[in-house]
Parts: sequence; C-alpha cells; structure tokens
Amino acid sequence: MKKFYILISAFCLFAAAQAQPGKAKKKGQVVGVSFTMHDFGTVSDFQKSSLSAILESGSWAKSRNMNPGFALSYAKGIFDNLDVMVRLGMTSLDYPRPGNRVPNASTAKTMLESDVSLQAKLLSDAYLVSPYISLGAGVSAWNGYFSAYAPVGLGLQVNLFDEVYLNFQSQYRFPVSGNASSHIFYGIGMGSAIGRKK
Repeated sequence: MKKFYILISAFCLFAAAQAQPGKAKKKGQVVGVSFTMHDFGTVSDFQKSSLSAILESGSWAKSRNMNPGFALSYAKGIFDNLDVMVRLGMTSLDYPRPGNRVPNASTAKTMLESDVSLQAKLLSDAYLVSPYISLGAGVSAWNGYFSAYAPVGLGLQVNLFDEVYLNFQSQYRFPVSGNASSHIFYGIGMGSAIGRKK
C-alpha cells in the first residue's frame, strides 16, 4: 500500500513540474470508453469482519473474483477544477440483492447502469496529471429489479495534449434503494476530446 501512495505522490510532483504556472483550463467535451470491475466480495467480507482484518489477511478480492464490464462516458468541464461525467455501463453478473444468497456465476444476467457524478480535481486540465474526488448518483437494472446507489470515490486523470484523457477511478457505491447492495467499483478508461478547441 505504501508503494501505491509513493507512486501517486510521484505523479503529482511530476505534474506540477510539467505545468505552466498560473495557467488554468476548463475541460471541453470528452467522449470515452472504459473497462470496469465490480467487487461485491470484499464489501461482504468487510461487513462480516473489519477492514483491518481484510488488509492483514490479504483477502481483498482478486480481479478474477470480480465482475468485468464496460462503460461509455461523456465528460465536460463546469469550472477549471470541476467536471461533470455521465456514464452508461453494462456487465454480466448475479447481483447479490440484500438478504439473498451469495452470487452464483451460473445465473449471471446483464446489468445496465447509469450514473452522473461531479469530479473535483486538485489541479486543472493545464496539468498532465490531476487527482480528484467524485460524488454522484446512479441507477441500475438487473433481471427486472431496479436500484439506486450513490458513488463516492477517488480518481486520477492523465491529460495527453488536451486530446486524449486517461482515467483511473475507484468508487464505493452506497445503496440508496432497498434492492441495492454496497460494492466497490473500479474503472480504467480512455476519452477523446470532441468538437472545436476554443
């Protein structure tokens, strides 16, 4: 875990060195696609024990135990350090509705989800790398059941010449409706700027 924090710190220092002082920039329109993962197992273990126990035992869910999917997104800057993102995602899973059995891969069905979130960036798009926090609201549909959730997370944006944006994100999704289950969401995506530059 320490190595991860050191890597993030190094990225931030590099971004600060590459940026032009005093320059701010608001994001234009960006359309993207991302690979996603849904982790219900770690949250289920956490509810039975504790976060420290999970970290000490190394039982955090591996990627092979998560549910992969993909998503399309649209992002636009509201202010220099605040973007809005709309995402439409799809994945195949056996959704563990509250009070139901443990998910079974053999009964997986398609889940559609859509959310809108605000991304408050530490740095504007004038910088190569910018960490951010996100907060939003979303809905999903699975096997005739609808649920609402509130995603809260951390992310890292890499800006390549204002043309391509790489996005690394993790969220904790809090249940809002009765059919929703808490889980952790991961996304790795790439977006391309569209429209004319101002």
